[in-house]
Amino acid sequence: MNRLVSPGGPVLLVPCAEPGKGGGHLTRCLTLLQELRRRGRDAFLYLESEAQLGLFRLLEEEDGGSREGESWGNCRAWLVSRREAAAEMPWELIVLDRFRTPPEEYAFWSSLGPLLGIDEGGNLREDFDFLLDLLPGQPGLSPSNLTAPSLLPLPSKRRSGPDPDTSPEPAPSGRLRVLVSFGAEDKARLGPLAAGALKALGEEADVTLLDPPAGKYMAELREHLAEYDLLITHFGLTAFEAVYAGLAVLLISPGDYHERLAQAAGFFSAGAGQPGISFIPRLLIFRGALNRDFVQGLRQRCAGIAKRYGLDKAPRLSLGAFVGELRPRGNFRRDRPCPACGAAWNREYRPAWDETPEESPAGSVYQALARFPDRTYRRCPRCGIVYMNRLNEPPIEYAREYFFEFYKKQYGKTYLEDFPNLVAMGQRRLKLISSLLVQGEGEGQARLLDVGCAYGPFLKAASQAGFNPVGIEAAREAAAYVARELKFPVIQGLFPLEALPEGTDGSSPPSFPGELQSESFSVLTFWYVIEHFREPRLALKEARRLLKPGGVLAFATPSFRGISGLKSCRVFLKNSPADHWTVWSPRICRPLLKRAGFSLKKIVVIGHHPERFPLGGVLFKKRKGLLYGFFLLLSRFFRLGDSFEVYAVKD
Repeated sequence: MNRLVSPGGPVLLVPCAEPGKGGGHLTRCLTLLQELRRRGRDAFLYLESEAQLGLFRLLEEEDGGSREGESWGNCRAWLVSRREAAAEMPWELIVLDRFRTPPEEYAFWSSLGPLLGIDEGGNLREDFDFLLDLLPGQPGLSPSNLTAPSLLPLPSKRRSGPDPDTSPEPAPSGRLRVLVSFGAEDKARLGPLAAGALKALGEEADVTLLDPPAGKYMAELREHLAEYDLLITHFGLTAFEAVYAGLAVLLISPGDYHERLAQAAGFFSAGAGQPGISFIPRLLIFRGALNRDFVQGLRQRCAGIAKRYGLDKAPRLSLGAFVGELRPRGNFRRDRPCPACGAAWNREYRPAWDETPEESPAGSVYQALARFPDRTYRRCPRCGIVYMNRLNEPPIEYAREYFFEFYKKQYGKTYLEDFPNLVAMGQRRLKLISSLLVQGEGEGQARLLDVGCAYGPFLKAASQAGFNPVGIEAAREAAAYVARELKFPVIQGLFPLEALPEGTDGSSPPSFPGELQSESFSVLTFWYVIEHFREPRLALKEARRLLKPGGVLAFATPSFRGISGLKSCRVFLKNSPADHWTVWSPRICRPLLKRAGFSLKKIVVIGHHPERFPLGGVLFKKRKGLLYGFFLLLSRFFRLGDSFEVYAVKD
């Protein structure tokens, strides 16, 4: 395989191309392959069996170079046909358009990279890293990250579209123009049967039957749809293309599965199989003549479907543009260890959401808790932590806006305006930290490292308490402020792998007192920072290296076992900041810290909000009074705060 230099890592497309599955999946992947490569993305197509390659050859022959010199024959240069060859590539994304992915295939592909499933209908749907439904799935399926028929390759010609010039003129005869098409493989022969039933319309209809030989299709069928008034087909790509083109659509289902899909999406179906075929004349003929009111009703119904799925206007994004922009970030290594405890991946253990995490055999499946258009949340069944995988980098930069505009939206004031309150909070925390330090170590000699020190309020509190504070901060301007205004040693960088004692931009900082040597600090803190690490176990490992024996590790973080998470896990995760890679709870901390070499000493639950209880927004608008105080006590007693602090000692 010849690699091309392109933005982003390579993408592998794996279509369903077995006999009896139709040609739609392979056609979609071929189109996607060409668009990705036109956009500069390094993309390849995987076809393994001789039967799959045979269907590709049929499509290649039928295409015949009709795509303005971009025949699918050109795709041969980017075919991968052996698993050994696929396993050698560092795939940034693997797209499975497999209809129903078998377990053995899923295990193989998931070991090679992040998986995006398109219209996945199998039992492994919940296990995919990301799910994209181009066609709406049936009720009861695990929800997808995104349902977007507007990403389908859609016709450029429409009967009713933004450009009137693209709409064809009505037939001079005034006859109903009917297209009958049931795809590249019509095993039940529904197409010829439907065309035969339409003979009852006589001279009032012009019927076109698209009945290709097995495995073949009509090239660029979508561009001819607007030439017709009515399409008769089954649930699938062509039905939604016709909705966008402005046709009336009548479905006949090959079986119960397609019938359920049709009804869930809002289409009118005459029924499944032969009974549905026999019902066609009764629908289209009224008192011996064409029932034009019924056809118009079908078109209005399809207009509602178009509005429901964003097909009532020209699409802003194509499937190729969507996939081409993806740069998955998160836990996608081959063995997929939990980012907190290191447990490996398997499919044997599925705890309930509210089940207490237990030690499971080495390896557990990470249950998908919630999916959103840009991210998926899972929960490790061994340690219980919730972690996030993303389709792209978080749209947040640790710059001035993060501490001013973003902070003010959340707390009503900027970070510097809140500085005195943050210093006072730090003083309270330092009293507890001091009580845990090894006896006999004078605070004047106790070095303290505050990771994610921001503009330095905790450093100031630590200095006032007699500690020797040092900060690490990713935001360049904040680090410069600490060095220039507060005169504390500070490292501008990321912890743990990219934190180097390089000082900051701006005014010259004080000299850094020693490098990050092992066992050189008595206290290390992560105040609302640990959730920002993609792999917190590495951060904890580095924290243990830096701390002296008996040194104190302290951190604060949001809790998914607070009132907000208990009231609605999905809403809580939806509102979770885009750069929070993990979500913790108090009860998972002890075993996680024990694995990392720490002894948990104390947890302080904070962030109590009675107004977040059910009906609390109505009852506690003023956030005062006896009832508010009662619920505040209730929240504290049951530890329902939305954040908590952890204090531990290095063993």
